[in-house]
Amino acid sequence: RSWRCPSMALDGELVVDIANFVRLIYTVIRTEGRYHPVRYSPNKLASGNKSFLISIPDHRRVEFPARIENVDVKLWKPEKLLGKGSEGEVCQGTYNGQVLAGKTIYGKMSARRQKELQEEVKLLLLMHHPNCHYLIGAKTTLDQGGPLLLSEVCEEGSLFDVYAKKGRVFDQP
Repeated sequence: RSWRCPSMALDGELVVDIANFVRLIYTVIRTEGRYHPVRYSPNKLASGNKSFLISIPDHRRVEFPARIENVDVKLWKPEKLLGKGSEGEVCQGTYNGQVLAGKTIYGKMSARRQKELQEEVKLLLLMHHPNCHYLIGAKTTLDQGGPLLLSEVCEEGSLFDVYAKKGRVFDQP
């Protein structure tokens, strides 16, 4: 697999595909790791609606919170900054009494960036797995307070926090 791919945001310029790059690094660093592509083969399980889920060894059954259909920015109360970047910030806060993480976008968005955000939301809504970040609700329009993506709060922080700061390795349960 290639770890470089064309970017929609940069007019087709080749950029790093993080998922494939991490796989490459993992296979180099953890040559005997249990998730090495030669040894790891997840089972596909048919679900009731004929879609396929990947099973992860020893994963626990997870109850996902209900999704919010129509996100109202006025109900979002940010409390603690979790991180920020060039496009926006992520805060922990409450939405209608529920503790969540909320991603807001700085300034005005171009029509192209708004379309990319809508595609991001579509992709995140498809990720319904205990090992994937769970999107609870999103507002992608520019009116009434602008875009807001609501998701679960990751109690242990980012991947950087878990692996670099806390010193965890990939194969620890």
